[in-house]
Amino acid sequence: MNEISGQSLRRWIGREVTYGNGRCQIIEILDDGPAVVLCCRDAPSEIQGNQFGEPSRRVPKTLTIPVYAEAGVLSERFLILRSLLGEEE
Repeated sequence: MNEISGQSLRRWIGREVTYGNGRCQIIEILDDGPAVVLCCRDAPSEIQGNQFGEPSRRVPKTLTIPVYAEAGVLSERFLILRSLLGEEE
């Protein structure tokens, strides 16, 4: 199995997918992990706190999906996302 890097996932940014119960868009790839960040279009917005923890503004709900569950083992959530995107290896 080839190791998956954040760089190799960057081509997914901007793609839309139905994940869970709603429409989501891939908005970011985190190199640390790596992980895929989804913005949930159909979910109610959430209140985001500022640097002091005080409520600041409403933002769309996001999900962070780790690529690996443990060292070298792909997470189940990532495998589902990859399948939904038609990117099975």
